Amino acid sequence: MSTDGTTLCITATSTTATAFMSIARIMTVNVGANACAKLNLDTFEIAVAIDNSGSMANSARNGQTKMQAAIVAANQLVSAMNPAGQTYNYAGFAIVPFASTVNIGSGNATASFMDTQGASSIHWQNYLRPTGATVPTSRFDMFTSMNVAWGGCVEERPAPYTVSDDPASTSKPDTLYVPYLYPDENDTNKGSLNTYLPDTQSPYCAANDVYATADVASGTGDGQTKLCKYSDPKINTGSSGFGSAFPLGPNLLCSTKALTPMTATTSTVTAAINAMVAGGDTNLLTGVMWAWRTISPNGPFNAQSATPGSGPQNAKAYNYVATNKSSNHKILIILTDGMNHWYGQASDGTVTDPNKSSYSALGFFANNRLDSTSATNARGLMDAATLQACQNFVANNTDTNPAEIYTVGFTATDGIDADGQKLLAGCATQDGAHAFIAADGTQLVSVFAKIAASLTQPRVSK
Repeated sequence: MSTDGTTLCITATSTTATAFMSIARIMTVNVGANACAKLNLDTFEIAVAIDNSGSMANSARNGQTKMQAAIVAANQLVSAMNPAGQTYNYAGFAIVPFASTVNIGSGNATASFMDTQGASSIHWQNYLRPTGATVPTSRFDMFTSMNVAWGGCVEERPAPYTVSDDPASTSKPDTLYVPYLYPDENDTNKGSLNTYLPDTQSPYCAANDVYATADVASGTGDGQTKLCKYSDPKINTGSSGFGSAFPLGPNLLCSTKALTPMTATTSTVTAAINAMVAGGDTNLLTGVMWAWRTISPNGPFNAQSATPGSGPQNAKAYNYVATNKSSNHKILIILTDGMNHWYGQASDGTVTDPNKSSYSALGFFANNRLDSTSATNARGLMDAATLQACQNFVANNTDTNPAEIYTVGFTATDGIDADGQKLLAGCATQDGAHAFIAADGTQLVSVFAKIAASLTQPRVSK
């Protein structure tokens, strides 16, 4: 063992008889070898993003649902990285359940990184604010007026911040996070999925008031953009177009449990994993981005200790230098059982709803947040943005402080098509060597064990 306790060296010697050298009366020689393995005292910041879409309730082909299998696999990863009884944890974990949105926790409503003043360019994208009208300061006011609590989900930031980890700042309003609020859609359009407020017959909106005039002149003309109706506390709480499991309202499709910011307390991590439930659509982009943000030094959750051990953790700088010269690894693990999908988008371009899709962390498809309103390329745009997000994260990789992505495609009963597997391989680092496919729950546990082994193995120094 080295004097600093970080390197274990083994030296082996032996005596062997000579052959040709015996002519010179040298009958034996000593031979030896030594090898040193540097004990892995590196620290790890690991964000695990797990698909919580509805298909995760399907069979994992081993007597479990895919969600149950994912819970087992993720818990075993945590145990491998921070074994029970170990007094000093070297890995901090963040758990990010994702579907079409990510829930960051309703307790963050007044956080400095939230857009509480309606300043972002996307904050009022689906609403009109007529001159001289009474208008809310932010979407939080709209929730209050409707007597509905904000569910905790957020929307993805507009370009160029959609795929970056730039810090949130009031000096750059588009870096702030906008609270997710699914707009009330037109009452009479058969394609509407979420109609929870009256568009016209309301004590808060008059037939020919400034809101109605603006909606006809500059909006959809069907009442959707009218801010006056969001003053109504009597919303319809029936079932949405997604079925009885998804009630109407402004929080529709905010379906996941809140993410867990990075912590080294194993019990907190396992509780977050065990609480996951399946429901909703698949948006890989928002899963990747919020996983990154939980371990980014520029992310919104840096308010606690930066020293591994226990409790909440600050993300270290990308160029962090440890006193013992060990490395700090930033690791994203992305598990999905499907492909990017934007509900309501018809691949043949026959969408009749003016919004062209359901609402998600990217708004309506018609909002053009991914630079196109073509109804035939929703998934392609989502895939391209997801891949760019992965590449931007990995760009922070250094020899001393790696930034790596492991992707796990959980095919089981539903499968992931060729383009979906190509995206996962493209996101994974080491030319796709960090990309795995698991065909059932047993294989999924094995994949997570392989990931843990690759992170914890000692490094041979000579």
